[in-house]
Amino acid sequence: MTDSPIILSEGGYADLKAVMAVMDDSFDPRFGEAWTHAQCAGLLPMPGVWLRLARENDAVLGFALARFVADEAELLLLAVRAGGQRRGIGRILIEDFEEEAA
Repeated sequence: MTDSPIILSEGGYADLKAVMAVMDDSFDPRFGEAWTHAQCAGLLPMPGVWLRLARENDAVLGFALARFVADEAELLLLAVRAGGQRRGIGRILIEDFEEEAA
């Protein structure tokens, strides 16, 4: 895992700059997988939308974006910065999403 503890925190509109930095570092632009700032900003205020940030020493290393509607949960996007990959951060975010979804 990691040397420093990974702290999960709830995210919101104020965290979009950090989310976009993670996305820019995580997704190859050739494949068009990354979302735009406008897409994320438009989704965040919707009911049932959930953003969780993975931080290490106050730096955002990853995030999970999900939507909960009625009795369904959908993981929309998950990303971990290149420097944080292969350290179990993605697994921590997925397990947190599973707990919320249950």
